[in-house]
Amino acid sequence: MGTMDRATAGAIIDEIKAALTPIGKRHRLKLAKNTARYDAAMIRLTLELECLDASGENVAERANWDRCCRFFGLSSSDYGAVIPALDGGRDFKLVGIEPKRSKYPFTVEEVGTRKRYKLTETAVKMGLEQAKARQA
Repeated sequence: MGTMDRATAGAIIDEIKAALTPIGKRHRLKLAKNTARYDAAMIRLTLELECLDASGENVAERANWDRCCRFFGLSSSDYGAVIPALDGGRDFKLVGIEPKRSKYPFTVEEVGTRKRYKLTETAVKMGLEQAKARQA
């Protein structure tokens, strides 16, 4: 190999991610994020792996939820609750809470795609009320 370029670095990173997937499944880990820097002679890759419980949920996010949910008047059992979008379109699952994000403290995952979004406290509480009304 001569020098490193963006396309080659991207291809190598994709291969590394693919190789880590079965290892992650075996050890209940998920690649959270990676950063990569490269120049003509080297790639520097930093990986963050998240621990998952037996059901596939993020251990750290769950512990953080249990610690912080009461600040917003929610319970531990609200973690993982499926809430409808306010426009009635998609459903979202509550998967995280970050009190330091004052405007959008909640993280939700779109059911099906697992794409993540940040929501306000008001949106989450309204969604939980709708979900409870839907169950009744």
